[in-house]
Amino acid sequence: MEEKEAEALSRAKHWLADMWEQHRSVILVVLGLAMGILVFVGWQRLNSEANSAQESIGSLIPFAEPVVTAAPPKPVVVYISGAVAAAGVYELTTQDRMFNLIDAAGGLLDQADTGSLNLAQPLVDGTHVCVPEKDETSSMCSVPTVQIQGDGTSPALVDPNRASVIELQRLDGIGPAISARIVEWRKQNGEFRTVDDLLAIPGIGPSTLERFRSQLSLP
Repeated sequence: MEEKEAEALSRAKHWLADMWEQHRSVILVVLGLAMGILVFVGWQRLNSEANSAQESIGSLIPFAEPVVTAAPPKPVVVYISGAVAAAGVYELTTQDRMFNLIDAAGGLLDQADTGSLNLAQPLVDGTHVCVPEKDETSSMCSVPTVQIQGDGTSPALVDPNRASVIELQRLDGIGPAISARIVEWRKQNGEFRTVDDLLAIPGIGPSTLERFRSQLSLP
C-alpha cells in the first residue's frame, strides 16, 4: 500500500514538473495577472478609505469665508471759515462729511445760516467751506476778502473786516495767532473803521502796523 502511494506521489511530481516545463510562460503570466489584480483591488480599497476619512474630517471643520479688507480712508485737508467757533484748516478723511468738519471747527455760531449748508456733503481735499451768517449784508461769505487797486497790476489789498484767518496771514508780520485775534476782535466789537483801530489787537504795535499798513484796504 505504501509503495502505491509513493508511486502515485512520484507520478504527480513528474506531471507537475512536465507541466511546468511545458507551460512555464503561461503559468507565469497567470500568476502575474493574479498578483496585479490583488494589488489593484488593495489600492482601490485604501484610496476609498482615505477619501472617506478626508470627507469626515472636512465635515468637522467649519467653512471659513474669505476676509475682505476695506481700503483705509484717505486724508483730506479742508479750510473752513465764517460763522464757526474756530475757523481754520483741518485734516479729516474721505469718510467724513460736512457735519464732521463743523464739529472739528467747534460747531456753529448762533448767527450761522444753515439753510445753505448740506451737512451730509462729502469732504473734498483742498476746498474752502464758508459758513454764512443770517444777515447776508455782514456775512464774510458774500463779500470778497481782497480788493485789487487800479488796473489789477498792483498788489492785492486785504480787508481786515472781511478777510479770513488764513487770508490775514498774507500781511507782513501777521501769523496764525494774531490773525485769529483779529477775527475774534471784530466778532466782539464790530468792523474796523481805520487802520489804527488794529492797534487794539494784542500783538500789534506801531512798528508791526507800519509793516502792513500799505497792504490794507482801510483808510
